[in-house]
Amino acid sequence: MDLEAEAIPPPWVAENLGFLLAKAGSMSAALFRQELVPLGIRPRHYSVLSVLMHASQPCTQQMVAGCLELEPSSLVSVIDELEERDLILRRRDPADRRCNILVVTPRGQGIIDAARQVARRLDDELFGELTQRRRADLEVTLTAVAGTPGRRAPTRPATPS
Repeated sequence: MDLEAEAIPPPWVAENLGFLLAKAGSMSAALFRQELVPLGIRPRHYSVLSVLMHASQPCTQQMVAGCLELEPSSLVSVIDELEERDLILRRRDPADRRCNILVVTPRGQGIIDAARQVARRLDDELFGELTQRRRADLEVTLTAVAGTPGRRAPTRPATPS
């Protein structure tokens, strides 16, 4: 199917962008999860390793949790798994001995480099039919919707049943 030639989307797409976004996200996540299996990691491992690799300073668990907008306690098992796989090390923070600094190991660097190649290849597979301009527009739009730090889904009061 030529995505550029589709001038008018089907009604269910035009009427419910949230559904379409969820469908595309689910499809992308499933493919990514499947492609990471040979590397021995899952998307949550990729997220933590990516934060650590992009950080401009040493990161604590609390800093990683902040970047991913998660509770620090929810990362404990992920960090344990990464450490067990020799992908990261925990080191005492010299500035605060109560905290650990998370450091990516050489093995972890190799895994995240391979995972980034997987992500780029999947992007090309999923969005290859779009022009570069439309891909750039999509990236800007998705960043505005989902990539803004601190932005949460709106909450509504529970309705009585």
